Amino acid sequence: MALTHTILVTLATESHTGYEIWKTFEETLNSFWKASQQQIYRELGKMEKKGLLKFRNYSSKRSS
Repeated sequence: MALTHTILVTLATESHTGYEIWKTFEETLNSFWKASQQQIYRELGKMEKKGLLKFRNYSSKRSS
């Protein structure tokens, strides 16, 4: 359950992609907590099923 809470805190101020959440873990929480991308994406799926968050399609703009 603690991973869920940490992700919710990360999302409290603004929307993030799963990758951005993982980067936050890597850059700021790595000393205290290691979470793989797989763990984060799996937890995000569980959180959506519980109604704790909603996925939004995010398309990146690529320059030609």
